[in-house]
Amino acid sequence: MRPAPSERLLHALWLYGAFETHALRTVEGLPVRVVRLGRPNPDQGPDIEGAELFIGEQRWAGALEFHWRSADWVRHGHHQDPRYNAVILHLIWRADPCTGALYRADGSRLPELVLQPLAPASLRTLEHPDLERIPYCKPELARLRPEEARRILDTLQRARLLDKTARFRRDSERLRTRQIASWDEALWRALAEALGYSANREPMRLLAERVPLERLRSLPDRISREALLFGVAGWLPDPEQARLDAYAQAVRAAWEHLADLPEPIPGTLWRTARVRPANHPVPRIAQAAALAERLLEAPFAPRLQQAAQQGLPALRRLLQTPVSAYWQEHRTWGVRLRQPSRLGLGRERLDVLLVNAVLPALCALREEAQPLDWFARLLALYRSVPLRGYNRISRRFAHSPLSAQTEADAQALQHLFGRFCSEGGCLHCPVGTALYGF
Repeated sequence: MRPAPSERLLHALWLYGAFETHALRTVEGLPVRVVRLGRPNPDQGPDIEGAELFIGEQRWAGALEFHWRSADWVRHGHHQDPRYNAVILHLIWRADPCTGALYRADGSRLPELVLQPLAPASLRTLEHPDLERIPYCKPELARLRPEEARRILDTLQRARLLDKTARFRRDSERLRTRQIASWDEALWRALAEALGYSANREPMRLLAERVPLERLRSLPDRISREALLFGVAGWLPDPEQARLDAYAQAVRAAWEHLADLPEPIPGTLWRTARVRPANHPVPRIAQAAALAERLLEAPFAPRLQQAAQQGLPALRRLLQTPVSAYWQEHRTWGVRLRQPSRLGLGRERLDVLLVNAVLPALCALREEAQPLDWFARLLALYRSVPLRGYNRISRRFAHSPLSAQTEADAQALQHLFGRFCSEGGCLHCPVGTALYGF
């Protein structure tokens, strides 16, 4: 269970007119008529200042305070704070045993109003934003017109790609201060991270950081480069396996001859429980090693640009680098594949690399060196990647106008979920705007 969203969401909903104000009543039953909603207070003190209300027949001017429960008034110490004597109405999401029994610091009774019954039906789960209830607006998504849903997804797709591009640029800029091929190194890190899936994204990126292309390029042969990657990752074959397996023996021997070794990655960072065999760290490191070989074939950026001009099949072919002979027959150390394959990456994983690493990297290339419509071309490629299936987030929007049809749609829903749904950002969400007019 996640904590409740910020109380700022409640007073923001109030200011945006999300609540039904024609039937407002205090918990004592007095009618409330809004003359002026008020304005946010940027300083310490009550949430809203400059509000004007009729409570019963009496007109009041002053401040408003918002809480999830009445008890928060006391828990936050407002009952002893003179600044809160200006509060003319306490707006709470849900009643509790303290409701109707609160006082200001000056001893006067504090009127209260319960908001939850006045909220749109789809927002009534705001108090407990656990993952099973997100998105809050799911019951009302069917109200979206198809053209509205398409416009929202297109906007979110673009935002997601721009976000990934901005992150790539930041990585590249940080690396540039070290006088190295910063774009190539940033791409190496992004590819390694994407290979890690959600389970091992962090340690795979850390591996690429500790073993940069610059270091791999300095080694004499492929077996040394693979030994360095497996060794720093902490996934070298054990000595018993090395005695039985020629490749494993060669990897261990190459590792023992390496000097100036980076700090190994802590084994606790790697996840292997409930991870499919194909996603185990060992085969993913072998595939990362194959990708590194392709990146070391200089110059790589022009080849990538040329492939992008030709379309998705050309980009996939460029990334589809065969793994070492051993990994064409083995899943992990000493465990053979039922059916040998020289291809290290499947179609779905290649597309994940394109969406999460390659296309943002291409967008981040110097704009002055690209055609005027370069970003538009890459965005079109991004939108043409087929959907590889529903994930835990896109599944929440299935059977609605926002149901993902392409991988870019799934990425758009990731952006929607991460930036708005899971952060209680309903007021700034394009879906909330379309449904409720925020």
